[in-house]
Order: sequence, then C-alpha cells, then structure tokens
Amino acid sequence: MNKSKKIAILAIIAMVLTLMPAALFAATADSNRLSGANRIGTALAIADAGWDTADTVVLAPADQDNLVDALAAAPLAGQEEAPILLTYKGALNADVKDKIEDLGATTVYVIGAISDAVLAEVDAIDGVTAEKLSGANRLATADAINAKLTSPAGSFVVGYDAIPDALSVASYAAANGYAIVLTKYDGTVDASKLVGDETYLVGGTGVVKNYAGATRLSGVNRYATNKAVAEGLTFEYSKVYVANGTSLVDALAVAPLAAKADAFVLLASTTAVEAIDGVTAATDVIAVGGTSVVPNSIIDKVTAGNDEDFDVKSVETSNLIQIVLELSNDDYYDEDELKDADNYVFEGDVEGTNNKEIGIADVDVDGAKVTLTLEEAVLNQSDATLEIDDAVTGEELEFDIDFFDTTLPVIKDVQVIGKDTVKVTFSEPIANLADSDDEFDFDLDGKSYSVDTVTAAKNDTQAKVSVYGSFSEGTLTVEVGNGFEDYAGFNAAAKTFEVDVVEDSAAPEVVGYEDASRDEVTLIFDEDVRFTGSEEIADFYHTNSGNTVDNDGGEPDVSISGKKVTLNFSSNELPEGSAYVYIKSGALEDFWGNDNSTIKVKVEVDLDDTKPVVEEVEFDGEDIVITFSEELDGDSAKDTDNYTVVNPEGKELSIRTASYEANADDEGVVTLDIRDTNLKKGNYELTIEGVEDLAGNTVVKYDTELELEDSAAPVYPSKIFVDEKETDEFILYVEFNEAMAIDGQYSVKDLHKYEITDDSTGDVINLGDAAEKSNDGIDVVLAMIDGNKTVKITIEGFELEVGVDTLQIGRVADTLGNLTAMVSANLDTATLDAKEILIEEVVATAKDKLEVEFNTNLDSYEANDFIVWADADTDGVVDAGETVYNVESLEVVDGDEIILELENNLPTGVEAADIKVTTEADANIGTENIFGAKLKGDHIAKVVVDEVDVEVVKDNNVKTTDVYGTAGTEDKVAAVYATYNGTTTNSTITIKFSEAVQYVNEATFIVNGGDNTVLSIVDNGDDDGTVIFTVEGEVLRGDDISVVILQDAAAKANSVKDLALQIEYHVPTV
Repeated sequence: MNKSKKIAILAIIAMVLTLMPAALFAATADSNRLSGANRIGTALAIADAGWDTADTVVLAPADQDNLVDALAAAPLAGQEEAPILLTYKGALNADVKDKIEDLGATTVYVIGAISDAVLAEVDAIDGVTAEKLSGANRLATADAINAKLTSPAGSFVVGYDAIPDALSVASYAAANGYAIVLTKYDGTVDASKLVGDETYLVGGTGVVKNYAGATRLSGVNRYATNKAVAEGLTFEYSKVYVANGTSLVDALAVAPLAAKADAFVLLASTTAVEAIDGVTAATDVIAVGGTSVVPNSIIDKVTAGNDEDFDVKSVETSNLIQIVLELSNDDYYDEDELKDADNYVFEGDVEGTNNKEIGIADVDVDGAKVTLTLEEAVLNQSDATLEIDDAVTGEELEFDIDFFDTTLPVIKDVQVIGKDTVKVTFSEPIANLADSDDEFDFDLDGKSYSVDTVTAAKNDTQAKVSVYGSFSEGTLTVEVGNGFEDYAGFNAAAKTFEVDVVEDSAAPEVVGYEDASRDEVTLIFDEDVRFTGSEEIADFYHTNSGNTVDNDGGEPDVSISGKKVTLNFSSNELPEGSAYVYIKSGALEDFWGNDNSTIKVKVEVDLDDTKPVVEEVEFDGEDIVITFSEELDGDSAKDTDNYTVVNPEGKELSIRTASYEANADDEGVVTLDIRDTNLKKGNYELTIEGVEDLAGNTVVKYDTELELEDSAAPVYPSKIFVDEKETDEFILYVEFNEAMAIDGQYSVKDLHKYEITDDSTGDVINLGDAAEKSNDGIDVVLAMIDGNKTVKITIEGFELEVGVDTLQIGRVADTLGNLTAMVSANLDTATLDAKEILIEEVVATAKDKLEVEFNTNLDSYEANDFIVWADADTDGVVDAGETVYNVESLEVVDGDEIILELENNLPTGVEAADIKVTTEADANIGTENIFGAKLKGDHIAKVVVDEVDVEVVKDNNVKTTDVYGTAGTEDKVAAVYATYNGTTTNSTITIKFSEAVQYVNEATFIVNGGDNTVLSIVDNGDDDGTVIFTVEGEVLRGDDISVVILQDAAAKANSVKDLALQIEYHVPTV
C-alpha cells in the first residue's frame, strides 16, 4: 500500500543542526532536536544538552530487550541530578566511557543486565566508584533502584511490561521525587512496595489492577495514556520533548533532562501525535532522536497543536452498498491516498457469510465528503467494520458501522443526452440496472421507441438507455416503471417525465481538467462522451506524439465516466509544470454522434517537492529490504555509496549490490545484499542519504538501528572429509553452513559432542573421553578454521577406515544460539578428493570483468586455473582456433566469490558469442579450500551470464566537423549522426549501439525536449544494434537526444534509462 506522507519541513537551522555530529548538535537544551547516530549517541547528545559536570551518572542497558530493567531509573537520576547514559550490556561504549570521565563523575549506578565486565571497567575509571543495581528479575531490579530513593513523595504503579506508561510519567517522577513501581505479571502490586503519600496507577485495568485510594491515569492505548498523564499531572510547557512511542529508549534517556524544566515527554508515532492542551505556539518543541523515529512532520503537528488536523468526522450509510465519510475539511492529508481504494479494508455480512472482507469498487471524493462503493452489498440490519489506513489521515482509524436501510429509492431525473439515448438518475444505487429494459416506455408525437440497451453508470445510480432509431425534435414522454429495486429490496415508485429533444450538432469540447499528476490526468467535457470505435493508442498523447497513453491490451488506457475522460501515462509520464494533452479528432463522440475536433489542453502538473521517506526496513541477516514512500530514481537507488551499514562492533560492512524495483503500491523497494554472510546477533546501524525520487527530491538523511535475531537452525554436514596423514593419523573436517558457537553448553569445540563408530568392531569412541584418557594410545586435538564454520579434528593412534567408519555429532549451536537437531545421523566419511568444489555461476558485469561464485568457501586462488573462451561450436570444450581471453588478475570478493579481470574485452553480446568458463586439468589446479580440497579440474563449461549494460559505439580517428565517416584525429566519439531531407523537411538520425537491442519504438527517443517529433522507426536495431529513426524538422550537430529506456537482447534484458546523447557530427542536407 502506498504510504507516502506530506512531510513538513522545519526551519533551516533545524536541518543544519541535524547534519552536525552529536557532540556539536546537542550543545544546549534549546536545540530543536537531540539526536546521535544511534540510541547511545542520542543519550550522549542529551547529556551534552543538560550537564557540563555531574557527580553521578546512571548507566542503563541500551539493548531493547533489557530496557525494562531501567524503568525505575529516572527518579534516581532526578534525585541525583544525573544524566542517564546507555551502553550495550556486553561492552562499555568508548564514547560513554569518555563522557563519564569528562563529566567528572565519582559515582556510577550500573543498572540491570549490564555485565560484570562492564561494571569492572567502569569501576576502573580514575576517581569513579561503580555500584550495580540489579536483581534476579525486573521486579527485583526496580526494588534495588527504589531502595536508593530518599523519602519519595509517592508512587507510580505501572504494568509488568508497560514500558511506555512508565516513561510517560518518568520526567514527573524524576522532578518530584516519586518512585516507579512495577506490578507483578497478573497486574497486582504488593502494598509493601508502595512509598510516599500518594499513589497513581498508570494504564488500564488490563495492566494495573485497581488499588484502593489510588488515582488512575489511563487511555485506550499508550499514546492516549501519555495524554492522560499530561492532563492529570502538572507540567511546565515552556518546553516539551517528543520521543518515539515504539522504540522508547530515547524517552528514558531524556527524562532527567525534562525533569530539570518540569517538562513533559510526549510520545508519538512516526505519523501521528496527540494534541496536548498545554502546548502553545510559544512552546519550545524538542525532538529526541533522529528523523526516522521523530519525523519533522510530527514536530510541526505538535507546534500547531493539531488544531486543524485533517480527520474523518463520521461514517454513515444510507444504503447497503455505499459508505459516506464526512471529513473535517477538504485540506486533504494526501489526496492520492484518500482516493486509493487499497487504503480501506471493509468487513461485513453477506448471505451465508459473516465478516466477509469486501473490496472497495470506487472512491468518489467531493469536497469534504467521500463515498465508498462496495463490490458487493451487505445484509440489511447488519454490523460491519471499516479500517482506514494511516496514509489517509496520518493515523489508522477503525469504525463500527450499522447498516439499516428503510428508505425507498427515488427516480430523480431524466435527460436526453443523445439522438438515441436518455440518462436516468436515481437517488441511490439500483440492483441489476442492465436488465431493466422493460421498465422504460418512450413516446414522441405518437411514435414509440423500443429499448436497445441499458448501461449502468456512476456506481449504479444512473442508467443510460439507448433506443432503436433516433429521436425527432419535440417533447419526449418517458415513463419509468416501478421495477427498480435498491439493494435492500425496496422499489422506486413509477414516474413519468416530459423532456425536450433539441438536436445537438456541436462537437464535444473540454471545459476543464482535474487530478493532473505525472501519470494521469482527467479531462472534463461539456457533455457525456464515448469512444467512436475507431480510436487508437496514438490518438491520445501529451507533449509530442511519442508520449502516448499506456497500452492496455492493445487498446488505449483511457477510461470514460460520463463527462470525465481519464488518460493514463504511467509509461510516458507528464512533465512537471505546464504540459499539453492532445486527443486526435474522431477518437471520441457525444451521444448525438458528433466527433471531437482535435483537442489540445494545457494542464498544470503539480511540482513534486516532497522528499521520499523511508517507510519500512526489514533485515534477515542476509539482505536489508528498504521500502520508500514513492518510486525512486533507479541510478541513485542502486548506488551502494548511498547506504552505510555498521555492525555491532562498529565495523562498516561491504554492500555487494543495491537492487531496486517499484512494487504494486508505487513504492520504491531497495534490497541491499551484504557481502558478509556470517553476521552476528545484535544491533546494526543503517544510514541512508543521497537517494532521489523521480523528481530529483533527495531523502533526508536517515539513521536507524536494525536488530538481528537469527532463528534459523544450523545444519549438520552431509559428509565428513578426511585427510589421511599416516596409517594412524587422520584429520577430520566437519563443515557447518555458518559460524558456530565455540563456548557454552552447545559449543562445537566440546570433543564429547563427537563419536566415531568403528565399523570393524562396532565400538563407539567418544573423542572427548579419548582426549582425557592417557593410557588408550589415542590423541585428539581440535581446532577451529574457516571463521568458525569448520571444525578440524586431528586423531593419532587410531586407524580410521575412511568410507566405512562414521562420525556422529551431538547437539551444537551457531553463534546466535540457534540449535541443531538433537543428534546427527551417523555421517559417512570420505577422502579429500571426494570433496567437489564447483563453480555455481559466472556473470559478466563489464566486458573485462567476470564475477565467479562457488558452492563453498575457498581459501587460496590461482588466476591461471580459469579458462575463458568463446565456444564457437558450442560443444563445451576448448578447441584449437577458438578465442581464449586470458585472465590478467583475480580479486577476492568473499570466501565464495571472486572477480576475474581479463586482458582483453569480451565481444559485444556475451551470450550470443557463447562465452564460457572452465578450469585447467586436476593436476594443475591450485585453487583450494582451507583444508586443501581442490576446485574441480576440467570443470563442466559454465555459460557466462550477460549483465553488461548497453553502450553507444565509440569511434576513433574521426572528424566531427564533417559528415559521419570522415577520417580525422578525434577519438572515442559516440556514433550518433543524422541527415536532413530538404524535400520532406524531416531528418534521419542514426545511433549505433554496442549490441542488438529490442523493444524500440517512437516513444524510446525524445529529440530536443520533444520539439522534433519522432515520426517513425526505420531500423529497430534488433540485428546489429544500429537504430535509425526519422524526426520532424531539421536537426543540427549538438542537438540533444534522450533515450528513455532501451534493452539489449540478453536473457536478463540489461537496460539503460534516461541516456543523454547528442548529434556528434555535421548534419548534411540530402
């Protein structure tokens, strides 16, 4: 579903500050945004804003899973006038350590799950005493923290898991000396935990049970509860801090800073925020965290107080197939989203099925009223629900609807709209309109007319009735019967109309337009129109004849609804600003049979100045999938330099590729392929900048954290490969599909996990036991290789019968703690030469570069092992006389991927030339894995996949001031030239591409911005890549040519888009 939002832009100073480093950004508490590169950086920025020195620091875990440990920390921070800093529980962040020293802290309270190693490192800081406040669980940790409070004034009781509720009251608790107390899992709280004279229950009874004498602050969700806290307690609103209500960690860190000013911490989603009465235009609104968690648009809404928010005021029904939304105003949040039927989910009762999801057939927007027409009518006197996506108003809405129709339909009006057609209008949708031939009688001066067809229109509220013959001028009597039923089964009363028939001989004209966007526009005529039956795609275009409407199964993608004609241009988009839309004469007619004259309408397409927004980021440990709010410029979307990924250790990861596609909801989707396939569990940082939409708007720098939680079980090897060193010395290589745990209960280094079955005796030898015994004559040594993916076990003193004896492995885990199946099968053993290392795929990414992927990781490579050649006879064998392309060098990309760089370029059309890769004979192979297994020699020929982009041929030794083909001294000149015909006053342009191309038509090229219309394609280049086409008028050397999109004939159809060329040579007149 398209999620594009209206993004308000903050003042210039806010944008400048956003780009500054955290230490500079948050120099004072008056900044408009407090943020760092991640949650730790944001906490540091908050500390910079509020504290030059601090005797005490509260250090809380940054891990999302352990945030609950720190719920009670804010009051302690407030009491001690201390900032809250964050670090991941397993390691002390270097910047945090520096900050503790810079503040001059003498006491650091280390909260909850933070490890003893971190505690010790903090305690070792000169002049610092570190004290751990934690317990066996979250309740005990909260008790330990609250025990440090001196004479608390009261207690806030929050639910066992109610992190947002705790953080809603955190700043008040910190400023006014209240403890934060957690309930038990069942929502009850022990009276002994409550302190002070006053008790507040925060959240609903589902999370905090009633307690005598306590005051409850609650709402229907976390944001409503947050608002109830603001209204139920007293805050100063000279400042308000806005934090994300989902990630929440920033709200914890900012609580003691907000407490200094008695300020409120407002929780918001990325699309909506509650209006708070105390906030005025004079309030200093400060975002906490980056724009990905608190967008600028949210800050604008807080500043405005949400007074004029666009919203759905009510939902009503007057019949069984339509729903009417009353809007608060017609200043739409996003008009495109409002009209998108996919943004509405409806469930209702139909005959035989309750709660059936029914699609929305039409969305009609009229000012502050929206009518939704269902694809199927519901039962009378039934209940239903309507969900409206947050893309429509900024927040997701749900309405309960009662359908109760007791109103009779009414025949409202009859008009003569053509020589043989009348239009009948009803007060509501009518069922089975097309089958109502018998309900109409026509009479004009004693002459009757029989009904030919009845066509339903405008969501079954209109019937266009055509008759046999033609009406004469005069008064037409139309009798409409009582057989028309609405969807509740009520009939309209019969009615008779007398209407004047006045012949219309004027051609239909356009009197206006609406909804002009890049991909469509609706023209409004002065009367109802229809197709003539001879219309063609070429009859409808904009700017020039090459920019036709879309092809809809061979027909023009044009829809007609009464007087409105909608032209779709998704393949040839309208330009921003002014554009001309054309309809050739004879494509349309009115119902009197008058064809349209040539129509030329100037429309204004809104300038797109909305920056693309990151809507969603998904991370599975291999790929990062980023969904943007709109379609993107392909080049910028696929530029890996626009993305930075940093692992939990702070190392920047290499991105192999960034692929891009637009999804069915017109959103841009980028998939980042990370080279490192051995990623560890933890928090990764993603930064996006430089990505542009189709209009050239650049995304605001986006920072976010991605938590990797791998749940895939590691896989036992199918076979154990053995290197026989001596008669009684063997090395076993146990290969797993990922890095494995090397400590803990399920460590692969535990030799007791491995047992050999001696087939000759039936004995089972546990390698751990054998290693521990000194009198059995067996020595066992284990080592980890290949990045902890492979276990190397050396055994001496036992004669292993390779291929007969087997190895069984006990349950082990990967580095993320995922366990294998309970116990492996008895795994066969095999010699090293049985290990098949194969080439998986070879891809040509340039004429001199091949990417080669293998079926396993390798350790050493030899460029001379690989043979690249043109297999002229396609037999898969390198024959005498066939061209061989020598490998000049080799680059290792990853354990299972290399790049071969060739001395000479491959020929144009790699697949057509049948370029293949094989290897030298087994005896000559030097490429091997870490335990010496060799790449397969005499490898079966692998066909090279062509991913080389289409290029324009470059000529050398030419003279551009003369006609094409004249010898000269200029090199690398694009083969783009033209001739001008003085008789026809047309020009012929030739472009030579490097290989055969496909799908070339008149819309492929734009010459001089459309001033020279492309008339015809003379040669489409599907043979040798030479494309020839004619254009209107004379062209000159230096004139511009834009190639909209062009594909080669390779299997993957490599394409080039928006290629800018110019005519390079003198243009002769012929």
